Amino acid sequence: MNDKLEDASGVIEDVEQLLSRAEYRKALGLCEAVQLRESLPSKFWFLKARALEGLGEKRSAIEAYRCEIASLKRVPPDLLGQIGSLLLDLGEYIEGAICLDQSCEIAPSPDRLILLASAFFRSGRPELAREAIRRAIDLAPDNDEAWNNLGAYNLASTPFEAEKAFRRALEINPARSSSYGGLALAYIAQGKTKEAVDAAREGLERNPLEGSCYLAVGKGEEIQGDLESAKDAYSKAFRCDFDKRSALLGILRTLEKQGRLSEALDWHLRGVRAWPGDTEIRNAYTTFAETHKGVLAQRPLITDKSGS
Repeated sequence: MNDKLEDASGVIEDVEQLLSRAEYRKALGLCEAVQLRESLPSKFWFLKARALEGLGEKRSAIEAYRCEIASLKRVPPDLLGQIGSLLLDLGEYIEGAICLDQSCEIAPSPDRLILLASAFFRSGRPELAREAIRRAIDLAPDNDEAWNNLGAYNLASTPFEAEKAFRRALEINPARSSSYGGLALAYIAQGKTKEAVDAAREGLERNPLEGSCYLAVGKGEEIQGDLESAKDAYSKAFRCDFDKRSALLGILRTLEKQGRLSEALDWHLRGVRAWPGDTEIRNAYTTFAETHKGVLAQRPLITDKSGS
């Protein structure tokens, strides 16, 4: 091994073997042992980036990928796309969108366009998200994820169009439980309560942990006046990996409507502790506290100044 360290190019094969065995720490150690040599071998920064990414050091991996790009005469779209993907993981949606957009300009692919659409949507640019996802669909008309995401991007503004997109996703992949949840929420937005609950329950038959379906059931039951069933569904949605804020707000509404004010306050306090910067949750708490000031006089109230 020491002989190979004298020749940095001899390290590459060993690093690749270590990466293939997921021995990321050892691979990174070999890279760092030769990193200050005047002449680095081809793929050095790429392999170091892979090792860093395997260790979960995403920011350092991004910088190593950038060094790899800087060492090349042409920009590899896959590397730009990988940087964009990592930036999305870190919540840096605008910069991630820039990298993914450039990657798709060089070599568009459905997967990268789906990520680009997600970056646009999360950075508050739904029109660009819809444009990118339609480009993905043009390239891969049978990509159920693209159709599902198109439904999600249309849900707030054009629920009928969202319904069509979710239906198409389910035609391609009938087992996609999230599309049943999206379809159910599109029905709710159009006032089709029974259809919404039926679609959501069908999705839950496929995946009992689909949070979007529980959220739709909660909304449907709440509209129909079955507050206890609605609260139960919202509670299950809160325990699943979906929009926990909406589930929390549903729990708060149904408890208050049932007059279960002490329980409602407990959930309000959970909400402002977990999402201290969320305006909607804090406003709901403030309104609740002011409305029920007399009943809850003995309970501590959270003020904006405390921020806790």
